[in-house]
Amino acid sequence: SARRVTRSLARAGSIGFAPVTENGNVIRVSARQLHARFGDGDVLLRGTADVRTSKTSDQGLVARWDLSMSGTGVDLHYGSARAEGAVDISLTGDEAAPTLKGRVEVTDGLYRRTLELRNFILEAPPEKVSEPLWQTLAPVGLENLQLDVALAMQNFRTRVNVASFDADVHVRGNLHLKNTLRLPQLDGAVEVEDGTIDFPRARFDVEEMQVEFPPSANGRLNPLVHLTARAELPPGAAGTNDTEIPVDLFLDGDFQKGMTLDLTATDPQREWTRSDLLGLILFGRTLTSAVTGGVDTN
Repeated sequence: SARRVTRSLARAGSIGFAPVTENGNVIRVSARQLHARFGDGDVLLRGTADVRTSKTSDQGLVARWDLSMSGTGVDLHYGSARAEGAVDISLTGDEAAPTLKGRVEVTDGLYRRTLELRNFILEAPPEKVSEPLWQTLAPVGLENLQLDVALAMQNFRTRVNVASFDADVHVRGNLHLKNTLRLPQLDGAVEVEDGTIDFPRARFDVEEMQVEFPPSANGRLNPLVHLTARAELPPGAAGTNDTEIPVDLFLDGDFQKGMTLDLTATDPQREWTRSDLLGLILFGRTLTSAVTGGVDTN
């Protein structure tokens, strides 16, 4: 029979290999108080995974999981997002219904996104459709992964770049990732701590922001954004105003269909359209005046 093998790691802990007596094609890999570096943090891995030495086309590499991982200062990267924090999670069950359960606390993070503004609609530029994560993980036996993970987030920075302006927002929130990897569901909401939206001629302070994650038919998370922000146009910024003009910005919608940008002003001297206001905060004059090069006399 195959003999038991244990390999010590330089960091701390060990990995063991032993045959599974009831199945000759499976080796049980054991992590014993295994300490390792993960980015700038330390993680502790414990438990076992039953790994197949041979398999059919409809089987995953791992037949059964019984692993737990905890750590602090863990640095994670996914696409254009980066997060640092603490994790305490477990992965258990066989390939028919493995379950990821536990808690993740994000204490610092950054997400960058480039959007385009067309006809007062903010939308993401076309992107190549990537393979769903469940398909990527199918070869190791995680395509049917069940999710039950609490996510606490603070000091998470979101930076959005548009050709004509930039947004820089810090958010926090408590979320619950559940359902399955094929059709994930993220309950809860993300709220703003502070933030600004900078146009060439005005800076808006974000007053309220909420991001929700409604379920989608294709399993992809599609954030739904509600945002309000305010700026004060100084005297003379609109041409004839001798007092400040409060301007409110509203953003409402999701990333797939686009988010509608609206602008309103409180000015007893005249009614401003959102096109007028967009021209003022971009060029210092209305769009009509900016295009013709003339002077707006309205």
